[in-house]
Amino acid sequence: EAMVRNMDGIPRGTLKIASTFAFGKSQLMPALPTFMRSHPEVRVSLDLTDREIDLQNEGFDVAICFAEQYKNPDIVVRRIMQSRRVLCAAPAYLEQAGVPRSFENLADHNCLQIAGNSTDVVFRAALAGIGIARLPYYMAKRKFESGELIHVMPEYAPPSTDIVVMFADRRNLPPKTRAFVDFLVQQFRGAQDYQMMV
Repeated sequence: EAMVRNMDGIPRGTLKIASTFAFGKSQLMPALPTFMRSHPEVRVSLDLTDREIDLQNEGFDVAICFAEQYKNPDIVVRRIMQSRRVLCAAPAYLEQAGVPRSFENLADHNCLQIAGNSTDVVFRAALAGIGIARLPYYMAKRKFESGELIHVMPEYAPPSTDIVVMFADRRNLPPKTRAFVDFLVQQFRGAQDYQMMV
């Protein structure tokens, strides 16, 4: 029945999405209403998680993650955008600990590396003034503008990474999945906020 319904090419049904917490919260959730208005027969189920996703065994249609999280050669991957990383800290932390001017100075600072937790936890720790964080630019940008975070050592550019969408099988891709993947690529590759990152 599902195969027959998919033959007309109209996106419909429940689309199960997994996304990293930080990207899902700050980028995907604001964009989802646009996708849902364009595809009224698609219902979205969104799981925000930073754990490794097994698409086939967990029943997800797509998973959005950093490229380095992609490990399964049987999974199809499309690049959504490039994510530039930046060093940042709250003004209160820098007033108390000083502003690092070089890598050598960083050894004297609390560099936030909270193993096993999400990027969102590191982001909130930086906002709370606990230390210096390395975060995706898309997370830090608005806090730079508001003054809640300061761009530390802006001349230093940590290696960027790709944010990708993974899905199981290009040949038998349901219309709902194809429509969503195309939406992601169009939405984020064309966004003005990311031109500086590419």
